[in-house]
Order: sequence, then structure tokens, then C-alpha cells
Amino acid sequence: MVTTDLTNYFDNIGLRELRHVISAIVKTKEVHLDLLFCLIEGLCWNPDYLPTTHKGLPTINIEAPRLLAHALLFEVDYVLKKRTKDSFVRWMDDINFGVSNLRSAKVILGEISDVLKSRGLALGICCHPYDICTELIAREAGVIVTDERGGRLRTLLQVDPDLSWAGYANDWIRRQIEPLLQAALRERDLID
Repeated sequence: MVTTDLTNYFDNIGLRELRHVISAIVKTKEVHLDLLFCLIEGLCWNPDYLPTTHKGLPTINIEAPRLLAHALLFEVDYVLKKRTKDSFVRWMDDINFGVSNLRSAKVILGEISDVLKSRGLALGICCHPYDICTELIAREAGVIVTDERGGRLRTLLQVDPDLSWAGYANDWIRRQIEPLLQAALRERDLID
């Protein structure tokens, strides 16, 4: 199982690229798109003394920005659907998908990364506690999920702190990979 997200997704959405994607999905008059994106830029925070950056969707309590952000990743959904035979879940910028081996995971992540790069976006390199909310499902399916030291994963479901974890398809794979992973983490002073 692979779990990832996008780095500062809402803040990094290019409004010009988003407009291009939306205009390909929705058939409407240019004036409607002009009005929509003028409103979005007006809702985005920007210091008074700086010109608009044409980047970032506002994170406000209305549905339109979330729907637009969701639509921007439809191409990622297409890659995931094709490569995982529909064995994926994406909630906004949080992505979970099943794979049978590490090579498949790398290929799929590479394809997703290519799509994101074309839009000025990138996969995240850290995990947050809410990203691991599928841990119980994985464990029930036989996946061994540990913390970075090989112990049982214990964390609160909070938004801010970073979280390190490892998942192994079975105990044989864990015995092969975990010593190498922990040695690499120790070598880089990431664990004691």
C-alpha cells in the first residue's frame, strides 16, 4: 500500500493552469471563466503592496475552491485507475493505492510525479497522522505497519506533526527490508 500527498497543494495551484484544465472539462463561455477566476483571485490573500501571483486557491469554507482543486487532479485519477486497476483512493491531495511490489509503486509514483510536475506541483515527502488513517484497514489485510524504529505505530490523529512509518506486505519481507531501512535511517541520523 502506498500513501502520499501533495506538497502545500492549495498554495501551489497555478491559477492559469487550473483555468486551462477547467476550460477543457467544462464547456462554458470565456466570460464565465473570466468571472470565476477574477473572484478566486479576489478571495486569495495577497499583501497590498505586491502584485497578484496567480498562484494558490483560497482555503475558505465554500465548496467552489475544493471542487476546482479536485478537478485539477483528474489526470492523476486516470493514471491511478489505469495502473492500479481501480485500487486507489484519493481525497483531495491525499492519495492511497495498492500495489503488488516495490517496482510497481515506483513506476506509478513516477507517472503521478510527471503529471504533477507539468502543473507545477510535487508529491509530498512526509506523512501526517491523518495520512495513516487507513492503517487499520492495512493491518486487517495482513500488512505489517510499524513506526520508524520497528515498533507498533502509535500516534494521535492530528493535522500538524510529521509522522514516520513503514509498511510490509508480510513478515518475510519485513525481515529482509527492516534491518536495511533502519541502518539507512541511523546512518543519516534520522533515528537513534
